[in-house]
Amino acid sequence: KGKFIFQGTYRSGMFFGGFFGAFHTVKYGVRVLVDPGDVGEIGLGSVVGLGAVFAKREWRASLPYAVMLVGMDTFHVFMRDS
Repeated sequence: KGKFIFQGTYRSGMFFGGFFGAFHTVKYGVRVLVDPGDVGEIGLGSVVGLGAVFAKREWRASLPYAVMLVGMDTFHVFMRDS
């Protein structure tokens, strides 16, 4: 039972860590290349990151959680500036 839980935790952690890392890579890459502002950075990072999650059928069940991660990051960005 413990091995099963560890495998699920490992798989989820790697998936969401990879997703959030890729989202931030795109987000800050856009900032460095064109600097469209916070909305543009978050928008393009979201389209690329969430689009990749949506593209694979077996990852689609994780889409609401990925949207929540992007939402929390967006909230943090806009609350930081106010």
